[in-house]
Amino acid sequence: AIWTRVDAALAFFVVASLMAFARAYAGNRWRWFIPAGIFLAGGFLTKGPIGPLLTIVGWFPLFLVFRWLPHRRGDPVSLQIPGLLVSAGLATGLAGIWVILLYHQGGPALFHQWFYENQLGRLTGSATSLGHIHSGSPLYYIVALSLYIFPLLGPVLSSLKNGIQTLWKREMPPPLLAVGLIWGLGSLILLSIPATKRGIYLLPVLP
Repeated sequence: AIWTRVDAALAFFVVASLMAFARAYAGNRWRWFIPAGIFLAGGFLTKGPIGPLLTIVGWFPLFLVFRWLPHRRGDPVSLQIPGLLVSAGLATGLAGIWVILLYHQGGPALFHQWFYENQLGRLTGSATSLGHIHSGSPLYYIVALSLYIFPLLGPVLSSLKNGIQTLWKREMPPPLLAVGLIWGLGSLILLSIPATKRGIYLLPVLP
């Protein structure tokens, strides 16, 4: 049997969905919204709601950057709204089918274990039997991330400093820097909210 950490699969689906969204926006290519939605559903099927949430955190700066770049201003939004509806519809449909089958085929008890214990329980910290509860540790992932990227800590901190200084001066940061700042910091904040914390949860954020 071949085993893999679901966090590795989650990292794949998050990055793949964001790459598809980036291709859709960069070239006004509508067809890329289809794989974006499929990969978005894959993130949910891998680890529940946290998959789409991590993707949305990265999608938001992509949407802003490609919408408001100087050479892109004035582009019609007719492509964007239907494209997002297609992506959201595909993701909701594929994930919804799985949830319905889980409830009806697996039974209410299994659904309760998956949703209330494993999802909500990890969020609130009530699922103490699952372990890894770190309530009141807002800097948990900052410390873990510093250890993971230690060889690159200098350049990362320098980029972070430049980005913050640019925003403080109310200047427009370079597009890739803006995407990186919002995606990275937003993901860290999102992961820090639940009471359950593990270093491996950072894997989808490392890109």
